[in-house]
Amino acid sequence: NAGMSPAEVSAIPIPDWKNLPQVHEMFQSRERWVKAFPDDIPPFSNVSQLDVHAGEKKWFLGFPSFVDLGIFLLGTSDFLAELGMESELAEALLDKSFELSTSYLEFMHSVYPIQMELLLGFAGDTACLLSPSLYKKYSVRWDAMLFEYVQNRYGCAENFPCNLHSCGPSVHLYDAWGEHPHNDNIVV
Repeated sequence: NAGMSPAEVSAIPIPDWKNLPQVHEMFQSRERWVKAFPDDIPPFSNVSQLDVHAGEKKWFLGFPSFVDLGIFLLGTSDFLAELGMESELAEALLDKSFELSTSYLEFMHSVYPIQMELLLGFAGDTACLLSPSLYKKYSVRWDAMLFEYVQNRYGCAENFPCNLHSCGPSVHLYDAWGEHPHNDNIVV
């Protein structure tokens, strides 16, 4: 809820993903689809392949980003207000979002143990809503945390390929993108 303290946000438990009814529904829906359309099996949005160049496909884990999770958790107006005015709470939200995102992808990877070839999770659909200063403070920090996590958890090299994503007019972020600490990794 908007108005939670940083301590309350930090105390939010991480779900037991394998026992969530919503996760069971997702898998059951996929099973029904596979039975009905065995020649047209859709990928999971977070564990799949992406055509990166002229038919070359790479397996990826797609980590939900902080700015996308924050908007889903609090709503757009409340989340953006928290980012702009409550940096202590925003930091707690970033940390909790990181736990949620990485724990969910750990679970999905345990179900579909692919060899990850590409990292998706930099910036986020709603990055276009951030000012350059908030983008640097939160999205770039998220990207750096995520890259370090993926390197440590999955043994990815320094030159591991990554994406950068923003689902809207983002001209105001071009300078921040040019200064991104993992600019050389961003190939998608």
